[in-house]
Amino acid sequence: MKPQISINPIKKIILFLIFLLASAVCIGQATIDEAESDFSKGLSAYQQQDYATAVVWFKKAAQQGDTKAQFYLGHLYRKGKGVTKNLEESFKWLQKAAEDGHIRAQYNLGLMYASGYGVTQNDQEAVKWYRVAAQQGNPEAQYFLGRMYEKGQGLTQNNQEAAKWYRVAAGHNGHGIGKQLAQAALQQLSK
Repeated sequence: MKPQISINPIKKIILFLIFLLASAVCIGQATIDEAESDFSKGLSAYQQQDYATAVVWFKKAAQQGDTKAQFYLGHLYRKGKGVTKNLEESFKWLQKAAEDGHIRAQYNLGLMYASGYGVTQNDQEAVKWYRVAAQQGNPEAQYFLGRMYEKGQGLTQNNQEAAKWYRVAAGHNGHGIGKQLAQAALQQLSK
């Protein structure tokens, strides 16, 4: 006859919770790995200009929370590549990616709100998303935030703030469009 081991009920609950947590971590890691794999497959198809296949893989990864896939999916819906052009669907995916911290999606959301492209035009929302992306170092968002300050769109007109954001954008290395636009805007503002 085997001796019975008595486990305190609180210890049973703690052991059960540890088991559940360990299981969730394992499942979560598998989901992350699967999403990354699906994104990689989508990116490969995208680079080969097989947009219909890219959409399939990006959608799988995006539904698992992959922000890069959400961004690309939003881009493909906006351009109508591999899918029927659908600005509302583009906005939906870009918004998900932006809310999860994807900088280029944040900048694109600013553009969409500023222009009313796929969403009701809203300067305050444009400023919000430009600011989020600008604070994370996106030079195009920095330029457009400066422009919103210069024009007084969505916030109080302020040339000092405009110049500040233009200088930040102009100070980036490389030859990006945000840098070039900011340099030109600084010259114009100083006249």
